[in-house]
Amino acid sequence: MRIAVVSDTHGSWQGAQAALAELMPLDLLLFAGDNYRDPFGWAQHESVPVVAVTGNCDVGAHGPGEEVVDLGSVKVLLTHGHRYGVKWGLQRLYFRGLEVGAAAVVFGHTHQAVATYGEGGLLLFNPGSPNYPRSGTPSIGLLEVEGGLITPRHIRAASKTALTNQPK
Repeated sequence: MRIAVVSDTHGSWQGAQAALAELMPLDLLLFAGDNYRDPFGWAQHESVPVVAVTGNCDVGAHGPGEEVVDLGSVKVLLTHGHRYGVKWGLQRLYFRGLEVGAAAVVFGHTHQAVATYGEGGLLLFNPGSPNYPRSGTPSIGLLEVEGGLITPRHIRAASKTALTNQPK
């Protein structure tokens, strides 16, 4: 199963769209917030199912703050991360992942690409931001799930909208 992961687009889908085109075909798109509406038009056009959550900049959006996505052999916790203080550490997020029995936690908010494993093999994965990276390169993520194992990758987003003036 090939799962694209995008977060923190803040109303500009171009960088994500260019990177996603190179990853097709996809089985699922996970969107970790900050412009909740961004992925739905693309996903409908490309016939890719989408699971999305709201972020701290999604004021007035009617979507969930967190989702547990059951992929058959593994569960993924999808959240933006701001409610777990991810800018100051991943401990609370890690424990929430354990609490729901997840094999991976997908989050955003920091605009920084992360793929790290906690004790017991819990994957903590942030795709970065395709438009507003806080360090490094504009990026999205890819999770490949096979036989109960999750392989994470970061994919460079060729964004023409990458800016140094970034949303909070």
